[in-house]
Order: sequence, then structure tokens, then C-alpha cells
Amino acid sequence: MKRLASWLIIIVSVLLSVNLARSIYDLHTRESVIHEARDRLVKTQEENNKLEEELSYVQSPAYIEQQAREKLNLARPGEVVLIVPEITPPPDDSDQELKLEIWQQWLKLFRVGV
Repeated sequence: MKRLASWLIIIVSVLLSVNLARSIYDLHTRESVIHEARDRLVKTQEENNKLEEELSYVQSPAYIEQQAREKLNLARPGEVVLIVPEITPPPDDSDQELKLEIWQQWLKLFRVGV
């Protein structure tokens, strides 16, 4: 009878130890999940703050005026809008080299009779 009681106490102790270890492990994994969620929350709040700042800038009268001037070429009364055309570079002589045959390009490279 004493032997059975001691075996029963040992089995219950092992089961309680395993259960305690499992509970500690679950608690540890839940803490890591909570930390990850907090990190994501902080990053999301920072991104939200940046977006709110950008929104307030985009809605400001200075930004609206800048966009109207740059993209729509609008001006205030009395101002004159000048549109400067893009200057294209003069044609390059390298286009002529592309029109030459390969063997002519080699001769030109070595400065032989071409």
C-alpha cells in the first residue's frame, strides 16, 4: 500500500511538473507574441504620424499653389508664365559609326585607310 501511494505521488508530481513546464512555455511564447504586436503597433503609429504630416502638407495652401504653378502652369493675376522648351543636344557622330559596316569600324579603329 505504501508503495502504491509513493508511486501515485511520483506520477502526480511528474504530471504537475510537466504541466507547469508547459504553462511556462506557453506564457513565454505569448509574451513574445505580445512584444511583436507592440512593435508592429509602434511602427504603424509612426507610419500613421508620417502620413498625417504628409496629408496636412498636401492640404496646405502653399502646396496647392506650388502644384498649380508647376503642373498646371497657372499664375496669379499680373504674373506671366514662361515655358522654356527643352534643348535637344546636337546629333552625335557616333550615329555614323553605327551605320558603318563592322569591318569599316575595325579599320577606323586601327586608323587604316578609311
